[in-house]
Parts: sequence; C-alpha cells; structure tokens
Amino acid sequence: MSVGRRLDLVAWARREGAFVLEDDYDSEYRFDGPPLPTLTGLDPERVIYLGTLSKTLTPAIRCGYLVAPREVALRITKLKELCDGPLSWPVQQTLLHLIESGGLERHVRRTRQRYADARASLRTALAPVENAVALTGIDGGLHVVLRARAGLSAEQIVERAGVNGVSVTSLAAFYAGTDRLEGLLLGYAGMSEDELVEAAEILARTIRDLDELGPSQETAPRDAY
Repeated sequence: MSVGRRLDLVAWARREGAFVLEDDYDSEYRFDGPPLPTLTGLDPERVIYLGTLSKTLTPAIRCGYLVAPREVALRITKLKELCDGPLSWPVQQTLLHLIESGGLERHVRRTRQRYADARASLRTALAPVENAVALTGIDGGLHVVLRARAGLSAEQIVERAGVNGVSVTSLAAFYAGTDRLEGLLLGYAGMSEDELVEAAEILARTIRDLDELGPSQETAPRDAY
C-alpha cells in the first residue's frame, strides 16, 4: 500500500475505534531494498501486528508472535489459553534467549544473504527461457512464480519436469474457479545452491523443448536428462 493509503487506513481505524490486523508477510526476506514501513509504526494503538517464525526458523515449533496494545494483548492471551494452550516453556525460553542475545537477528541476516544468492542463481538459470516464461514475485519471500506465455501449458511443464526429476507445482492448484493464469510456483528455500541450479537448468530445458514443439505438437514425456 502507498503511504497515503496507509495513512487513510489508520485514520479510519482511529475514527471508527477499530483495529487493523497487519500480517507483515515476507518482511524478513525482501531482497530489493529495505523492508516496507509497517502500519504499526504509524499507530501502535490501532494496529495489531502479526508474524510467525515458520520461515525464519522452522514451522515445527508452531510459534508466532503478536504486537498489540497491552489490554488487547492480555485479552488475546487469555483466549489463546482457552483455545490452544500456551506454547512449550522451553521453546519460549529458547526464543527469548535468541531475541535478547541478538542471535535471531544474526540468523535472519545470514539466511537473507543465502536466499538472495539462491534467488540470483535461479534467475540466471532461467534466463535462457525468459521469452517463454516471466519470473515474478522475486523481490521477496522464499518462492517465485513463473508465468507462462500464451500457448505454453503449465500442466505439460509440470508433467515433463516430473519425468526429468524436478517437481514443480502448477498455479492451477491455487485457483477455485476455471479462470486462472498459466504458470508455476517454485519454492527454493529447502535446496542447496548446487541442487537449485541443477533443477532450474533441467526446468529451463524442459520449457525450451515444449516451447519449440508448439501447442499443436505431441508432448509425450521423453526420457529423463
């Protein structure tokens, strides 16, 4: 949201006595420029800031966080105890130590650099097929979207890439209706850079082969590379 729209939203919350829930998604992993300013910074009394440690640490600990006005935070804490119970005490103490010691901040800096390098490698490996697919959503986060140009089937890319040993997901899996975009979702956080480059090069060759065949040609899977 633009700064003007953010100010309008905060003004509305003040006027109506409402709260804004802010999920600052992917704020830890933005690669082109500094993180965007938060709504919480504009009005910490009207904005409830939500986040999770699933990407920065691991989803296994099932730990998120909330920054809210004191009275709101106390009420939400009581509700959580009724619905879900408290987070494990050893996990809480470990996280507290990481935060107070600066370990969490150092970890985020290290992983941000690692994922930035992975993103650059992915972009380079897919550059030869940039006329067939457009790489989007690469400015932040741990996944990207490949938008296929008209006439190139995402489902055929998924099928052929799978035969060649690379698992990718079609955007169709994330649509409820029939009106959807042709493309692929690629996650790259759980791979070493060598694995990522190898997989991306295989995917690029797969896309190139299908693009050269054209929409009217037979696209039965070939042997794996």
